[in-house]
Amino acid sequence: MNRAKLRRVYAFWAPVYNALYERFYRGLRVESIAHLKLQPDDAVLIIGAGTGSDFDLLAGSRIIAVDASTSMLKRSRKRAKRNRVEVLLADGEELPFRDETFDAAVLHLVLTVTPVPQALLAETGRVLRVGGRVAVCDHFAPPPAASGVRRAVSPLTELLGARLDRTFEQMAQGLPFVITRDDWRTKRSYRLLQLRREP
Repeated sequence: MNRAKLRRVYAFWAPVYNALYERFYRGLRVESIAHLKLQPDDAVLIIGAGTGSDFDLLAGSRIIAVDASTSMLKRSRKRAKRNRVEVLLADGEELPFRDETFDAAVLHLVLTVTPVPQALLAETGRVLRVGGRVAVCDHFAPPPAASGVRRAVSPLTELLGARLDRTFEQMAQGLPFVITRDDWRTKRSYRLLQLRREP
């Protein structure tokens, strides 16, 4: 999916996203962020912030949230102000930050959405300090490769905003991350990962 089409899809979903999905995903988000073990002096980056569902779950000295959809960010601004989150319109595949700026990053439901997930992960690694942690939650295909069913339905689910035929291992190949925690949820529909940025 190209970026223009992706923005149109999320402009459509933005008004109803919280009503349809927020309660369903909250437990996964809570668990994912809890395992980051955020510290009061951590600088935290949220990539694919959406409507701000993660904002009230975070702690840190500086929290920055980015999203490529103006429609989604428009709905996150009240939460951002309440939780002291800085919100920026930015593409996760081309982050406007210096190298090794952040201690932790949150990637919830973004790697199966973004057009080039390898680029988004590479950018995450670039802006994280060595030893930095990443919380990932997404509906990846189980490795080593997506099933025929997932490959068949992904062109349809892409119209709704996400692909189901991506494996984390394929997109992370060659990047400076190690998996420190790996759990599947809801009958292997969702995968929770904790990553550490290596030198």
